[in-house]
Amino acid sequence: MGDVETLFLELYGRLPRAGPGDAASTRRALEVVRREHEPRLVLDAGCGPGAHTLVLAEALPAARILAVDLLEWMVDRAQASIRQAGLTDRVRVEARDMLDCGLAPGTVDLVWCEAAIYNVGVRSALETWRGLLTPDGHVVFS
Repeated sequence: MGDVETLFLELYGRLPRAGPGDAASTRRALEVVRREHEPRLVLDAGCGPGAHTLVLAEALPAARILAVDLLEWMVDRAQASIRQAGLTDRVRVEARDMLDCGLAPGTVDLVWCEAAIYNVGVRSALETWRGLLTPDGHVVFS
């Protein structure tokens, strides 16, 4: 593990979400998207320990979710939470770059990025994710 990863985990690793926010904020933002359409394939970019991934999975029971994070430690925590919640049939957690998630272009209904977009930059993320979106797809980030 590099110095930056070590420092990040020291600062944020013990927080339930590895950053700011709470379940109510996630649900409130998700309701804005759901007014337009019900997402079926969701990319949770920078999922951290999986706290908001669980909220997304609970709020979107028909959706498949790919949650990605670069830090193995975060991926391990997220995978454990998903297993414990019994959601492994529709939520997959992988150690991947949020800009190289392996999903096919034009297939993602929702890209969700809570408190992680700064890692790659807003412009770079939006330019990359635009190609993943379905015609009615959305990107939500904080």
